[in-house]
Amino acid sequence: PPARRRRRWRWIVGTVVTFLVLGGLYLAAYLYAGTTIPRGTTVLGIDIGGQTQQEAEATLAEELPPIADADITLLVEEDSYPVVPSDSGLNVDITATVRAAGPGASDPIRLVQVIASGGGPVDPVVVVDRDALAAAIDEVADTADRSPVEGAVAFDAGEVVATLPVEGRQVQREESVDLVAESYLVETGPIPLPVETQPSVVTEDEVTRAVAEFAEPAMSGPIPLVSEAGSSELGTDLLSSVLSMPADDDGALVPRVDAGALLEQSAEQLDALGVPAVDASVRIQSGSPAVVAGQTGRIPDTDTYAEDVLGAAAQTGDARTVTLPLVDAEPEFTTADAEASGVRQVVAEFTTYYPGDSEYRNINIGRAAELANNTFLKPGDTFSMTGVVGQRTTARGFVEG
Repeated sequence: PPARRRRRWRWIVGTVVTFLVLGGLYLAAYLYAGTTIPRGTTVLGIDIGGQTQQEAEATLAEELPPIADADITLLVEEDSYPVVPSDSGLNVDITATVRAAGPGASDPIRLVQVIASGGGPVDPVVVVDRDALAAAIDEVADTADRSPVEGAVAFDAGEVVATLPVEGRQVQREESVDLVAESYLVETGPIPLPVETQPSVVTEDEVTRAVAEFAEPAMSGPIPLVSEAGSSELGTDLLSSVLSMPADDDGALVPRVDAGALLEQSAEQLDALGVPAVDASVRIQSGSPAVVAGQTGRIPDTDTYAEDVLGAAAQTGDARTVTLPLVDAEPEFTTADAEASGVRQVVAEFTTYYPGDSEYRNINIGRAAELANNTFLKPGDTFSMTGVVGQRTTARGFVEG
């Protein structure tokens, strides 16, 4: 019927008109917003809104490097290390960044959103050369890493030398590469790198305790040595050369004394505490050999000497004194040895003449002969003039000449 045909025609015309209107609106929207970056679009604060892709790339190429290539500060605990991104494998892909900003959009919904609200901040597309970044992290870590310094107490020239512990540290390199890559142009401040610490076994408290309880008393002054026959002392220089404080497995500093070195270095002090034994000998008396008996000595008993010195070192005042008992000491060459030596007669004698025109020569040669006279040489011995006569000094009876 004519009425139905008219309604169909109106529907067809309406549909065509609707598509033409929508198409026109789409074309207008595309021409307005589809060929350029949405207005208000920024990359790290750089405005590229309303620009074509080529224009936006040119803008970013000019303005982005000072921002994207500014030094990054890497922190290793309290220490900072600046690195240059472009030298460390960190760069921005400008073309990909502009594409991500949305120029040339053809999606009608996207076009409506762009027209209605514009663009906004766009994150730059970061390109990471992991080998170059790893090399940069290695360079930082090689400088920042340190081995732990153990706490210690030592002695030098009569002084206490205390070493406070320093914690060791190692930058975790693989984790640092991942962290820096993820933080580049995202984090605005310094980037703290992950670190593994290596504590010292000997703590600062232990060093303080060891100094107060042993080291300072040990170096506070000499240790007196006494016996029933004499006295002497161990000076702090000698003590510092034989005392030590090594750490045990639990990190405790334990006082030690080198017993062998103590005996060797304090031989003179020990001699002053006793009466040495005198070897037997043979002398020429009235032209014939005669045995001179040896004499038993009294020397310090050093069985507990090292332990006693170690205990006294931690004390002050009278408690520092070490008392050593004396024990008998037989001569190395006894009277029986001398009697069995086989000396029966004078086997040779001689006289040396010298000019008597200088008084100093008469005195010095006579004194040397006096000291060398009756030197007893056993089989295998070697005579040493210097060893027998000793230093030529006025204290020993010589005069200048």
